[in-house]
Amino acid sequence: SDAAAVIRALARAFGIRDRAALAEVALRVGADVPFFLGSGPAWARGRGEALTPARVPPLHLVLLYPEDPALAIRAGDAYRWLDEDRGPSVPALPRRATPYRPTLLGNDLEAPCLARRPALSPLLGRLVGGGATKAIMSGSGPTVFGVFPGRAEARGAARAIQKEGVGPKVQVIAVRTVRRQPRVTPWRSPRSASSPSTRTS
Repeated sequence: SDAAAVIRALARAFGIRDRAALAEVALRVGADVPFFLGSGPAWARGRGEALTPARVPPLHLVLLYPEDPALAIRAGDAYRWLDEDRGPSVPALPRRATPYRPTLLGNDLEAPCLARRPALSPLLGRLVGGGATKAIMSGSGPTVFGVFPGRAEARGAARAIQKEGVGPKVQVIAVRTVRRQPRVTPWRSPRSASSPSTRTS
């Protein structure tokens, strides 16, 4: 997402409007960068460049981020473990925009990562026990998150988890997803007005 933000900002600064060219640059930077150039939730195919819009309402989440370095997972390791455990089969994705359903939530990287980082499993259980309708690992981990029915439920669960504790050095954060990627807006440094390079005589 950081790389996509830089590409969007540079495109805005230099007046570049060629979406295909920006998507090509994004794909060269990373497989998930084209997604963050898009307008919002999407199904991704290929290396991440073939995107199909997905209709997903704003979701109220609680994130649990374990800071223990022993639980850290490199993305390369996560994908290697997936290849080792899954084999050549690849799950099918919808070919058309599909309405959001909780049953669609899943993460292929979760099972192989939990098998090698079993200490993450109790975090998922804590989210479900706190009222989450679904709890899964985010990306290649180690952050996990739970989906809650509403804002009040998410905030209440976050407070309860913080109070009861889920282990040392685990950040607990209640958030809400966005429907669209934020737009790039003009910005000037507060110091620019007084900078010698911007003053006129």
